[in-house]
Amino acid sequence: MNFFEEMPFVSLNANNFDEQVLAKSTDLTCVFFWGHNCPNCDVAKASLLEEKQAVLSWPLRWFHVNAYEESDLATRFGLYGIPVFIFFRNGKNLGRVTSYPGFEEFEKVVRKLLTPVA
Repeated sequence: MNFFEEMPFVSLNANNFDEQVLAKSTDLTCVFFWGHNCPNCDVAKASLLEEKQAVLSWPLRWFHVNAYEESDLATRFGLYGIPVFIFFRNGKNLGRVTSYPGFEEFEKVVRKLLTPVA
């Protein structure tokens, strides 16, 4: 089973990244940087797939970048390991989850970012 066939994460590259992610959007956006033959990426994908219903219920836009194939983007965002999840809103980088801490911790980060700031 191919993770990206099951999960509607839009593929990005250096040519469309800024237009898709950095455009002013009030929606929370997550970019999943991963790579082929990356055991930790496979753990993250399996966990997210196992929680597919919850993941897809979150009101955010999902994208993915193969960090090995898009090394310019990996360098641009200072990646030194994968998987990495970088969150954006209104064209601003809100932070990242480096490595995958497990679904429960990942969900806490997402829920915190989805909570409106007073």
